[in-house]
Amino acid sequence: MLERRTTALDGQPVELAAILTWLVQANLAHGELGPAQDATQRLEEFARRYGQVLIEARAASSRARLSTARGELTVASRQFERALTLYAGLPLPVEAARTRLAYAYHLSATQPEPAVAEAQAALAAFEQLGAGDIDVAAALLRSTGAVARIGPKKAGVLTRREMEVFRLIGFGLSNPEIAQRLSISRKTAAHHVSSILAKIGLRNRAQAAAQAVRSEGKPADSRDFETSA
Repeated sequence: MLERRTTALDGQPVELAAILTWLVQANLAHGELGPAQDATQRLEEFARRYGQVLIEARAASSRARLSTARGELTVASRQFERALTLYAGLPLPVEAARTRLAYAYHLSATQPEPAVAEAQAALAAFEQLGAGDIDVAAALLRSTGAVARIGPKKAGVLTRREMEVFRLIGFGLSNPEIAQRLSISRKTAAHHVSSILAKIGLRNRAQAAAQAVRSEGKPADSRDFETSA
């Protein structure tokens, strides 16, 4: 049905890009890498031709999923991160959360801590939006041994590690500085920051820093912080 629809939408790049995105996912679900590759290449061609952020985001997400299926882990990570950056500027929170969840699955085999952070951020978004992917995200979290919080009232609860990162954001530390302070990788620190922003419903790091300072009830001073990790 999706393949027939692509013919009917010829000349309508935005609508066709959506269909091709679903077609990639459908083919990957059935292990059909060849057709998934064909659809991904069409998306990437549209992205180059039209230069629309929405199409670029869908192309990057599709390439990331295909690369994961092929075992091209470095390419997949790079494309997932690019897709999430592009989705951040688009009013498509469900699509962004689903991409984040796919990224979490990709990371789960080799980088469990960042995978949990991405899955928790996706779960919080699904709970806030009332999307139907809550159970899928919760199942991934349970498979990693993390606590899967269900219910919008608990969607904003931070883990112990995220609370540590949250306080350091309030002290004005950058991701590399947070990574050094907590003895974690820079990428893991970035994942924690992303998860915190999603859970608390903040747009950027500056808002998170202000919120952290307010929650402490005093001016931030990094010398006050002693990690108990």
